[in-house]
Amino acid sequence: MKETVKNRWSFLAGTVIGVLGGLMGLGGAEFRLPVLVRYFNFTTFQGIIINLVVSLITVGFSLLFRSTAIPIASITNNYGIIINLLAGSIIGALIGVRLASRINSEKLDDIVFVFLMFLGIFMISHSFIHFSYIELEPIVRIIVGFLAGVTIGIFSSMLGVAGGELIIPTIILLYVIDIKLAGSLSLCISFPTVLIGIMKYRKTASSKL
Repeated sequence: MKETVKNRWSFLAGTVIGVLGGLMGLGGAEFRLPVLVRYFNFTTFQGIIINLVVSLITVGFSLLFRSTAIPIASITNNYGIIINLLAGSIIGALIGVRLASRINSEKLDDIVFVFLMFLGIFMISHSFIHFSYIELEPIVRIIVGFLAGVTIGIFSSMLGVAGGELIIPTIILLYVIDIKLAGSLSLCISFPTVLIGIMKYRKTASSKL
C-alpha cells in the first residue's frame, strides 16, 4: 500500500515539475532534486545520479521534438559553438563527478544548496536582465566559451541538471544567436555532458552508494 501511494506521489511530483519546467523552458531538474532528497529520502548523491538519468531522457526527447521546429542545417552550421562549449562542459562534468564522489555527504549537501540558490537567483534575474551580444576578439570568445562550459559542466554533474538555464544565456551573449536556435544548441551540448556525467558516476558510485 505504501509503495502504491509513493508511486502516485512520484507521478504527481513528476507532473508538477514537468509543468513548471515547461513553463520556464527547462527540464525541471532544479525542482526534482530537492523532491528526491526531501520526500523520497534518497541521499543527495543518489538524487544527483537519478536526476542526471531523468535529465538525459528529457533532453533526448526535447531534441527529438525540437528537430521538427528548428532545421538541422541551422544546428550543424553552428557546430563551432557546440564544440567550444562542449569541450569545457565535458571537462567540467568530470570535475563535478570527482568532487561529488570524494567529499562527504554533509559538505555535498552544503555545496548543492549553494548551487541551487545561485541557480534560483540567476533564473529570477532573467526577468530583469536583457541578454545581448558581448563584442569580443575571436580567441577571447573561445577562451570565455570554454571556461563557461567548464562551469556549466560542474553545475550539471553536481546537481543532475541539463544546464540550459546557463547555456542559453551564454550562447546569446557570446555568439549572437536567436533564443530559439540557442535552445536547440543548448540541448546538443547538454546531452553529451549529462551522458558523460552518468558514465563517470557509474564507474565511481559503487563505493559511495
